[in-house]
Amino acid sequence: MIIDIILIAAFGFLAETFAPWWSVAVAAFLVGFWRAKSGRQAAAAGAVGVGLLWLIMASSIHFRSSGILTARVAEMLQLPLSSLVLVLTAVIGGAVGALGASVGFHLRVLVTRPRSSLSARPEGS
Repeated sequence: MIIDIILIAAFGFLAETFAPWWSVAVAAFLVGFWRAKSGRQAAAAGAVGVGLLWLIMASSIHFRSSGILTARVAEMLQLPLSSLVLVLTAVIGGAVGALGASVGFHLRVLVTRPRSSLSARPEGS
């Protein structure tokens, strides 16, 4: 699972460098489709991978701007502390990553599961 988290964070960082913010969900989807062992494990890896990625990126912006940007966003959102913007960013990123990776895993299960005999058409029909 640690490898999945690292892969989601790395692919997500690369995707967000060249594409819109939601491209991180595509990265989580691809890793979930490729490597996940269960839906719960996929969701957890996606949440931690993207949540940490967005927390690190938001913290980087916070420190580079000396907290001015974070304070202004907190004021717009009527938050009592500017650090809550960082927490909110990580939570939203975690939700996006969890959904992306979980959908990837469940699509793989849907596509690769064997056909049941109940869905087969009887001969002669």
